[in-house]
Amino acid sequence: MRLQREAKMAKKDLETQIKKKNKIDDGFICLPDPENAFTWYYIIFGLEMKEYEGGFYMGKIVCPPEYPSKAPKICPITDNGRFHTW
Repeated sequence: MRLQREAKMAKKDLETQIKKKNKIDDGFICLPDPENAFTWYYIIFGLEMKEYEGGFYMGKIVCPPEYPSKAPKICPITDNGRFHTW
């Protein structure tokens, strides 16, 4: 239930940013897998640090059934030099 509520809020926030400014200002998109509410995917972009500038970094967040009492697992998909993919 909580993940469904968070998904609606995330989608609404993205839509609002796009309507107001025709772009996503956060530099971060995180939405659930349409077939599994416990799995979310994220993209980080627009970083201004020299090492990461111009890059897009993707990852997956897997929430356990006990979420939010138990923390989610964060899995980078894009190698970025600091964190390694699985």
